[in-house]
Amino acid sequence: MKEEKLPFALIAIDLCLLKIINNELCVFLTDVNKDSLYQGLKCLPGGLVRLDESAEDTLKRIIVQKGLLKMDKIYTEQLYTFSDIKRDKRGRVVSCAFLGLYSGLSEEGFIPIGKIKKLAYDHSLILKTGLERLKTKIEYTTIIKKLFSNNFTFSELQKVYEIILGKEIDKRNFRKKIDSLNILEETKDKRKEGRMRPASLYKFKTKNIETLNILG
Repeated sequence: MKEEKLPFALIAIDLCLLKIINNELCVFLTDVNKDSLYQGLKCLPGGLVRLDESAEDTLKRIIVQKGLLKMDKIYTEQLYTFSDIKRDKRGRVVSCAFLGLYSGLSEEGFIPIGKIKKLAYDHSLILKTGLERLKTKIEYTTIIKKLFSNNFTFSELQKVYEIILGKEIDKRNFRKKIDSLNILEETKDKRKEGRMRPASLYKFKTKNIETLNILG
């Protein structure tokens, strides 16, 4: 008896990698390769899962192959599974997408989100979903620490929250709330900000992401 062939969909891994550059939220994009259906468009870095790989293995391979910066500077977590039948014009491909935050110094490949009009495949939807996830999580976790490469002032911390949320935050209430959570520690360094006296620099007490009521 001839064994029946099972017509399954392919599985892809796509990475929505975000970084703050010059007070703008940016995403890492790459060019579409060897695909006339999407020529001229940018896309999120991604690739198909091999038979001997887990989703996480494929993600690591993509980061290395695409030249996506240093692994130790990238935080990732699974975002969502995108399975719309027509999401890829080339065939039946299901995407297991990851959200990533980059704290390294390199800016190459990152594009301000406000300048993006359209992405290949359904990557505009993946990007939108990634932004929504980040906006939600910074309100109840300390995930925002994964965007900082160095120590920071209170003003810089508040600014990153405002950039992601797309709105201003009351300075006094923000300072009071962060102080009450006891998640930061003051370093011995200071930074000059304009004409104001040098501001103290801070860092998060732990590298782990904590679940807390940050902005509530």
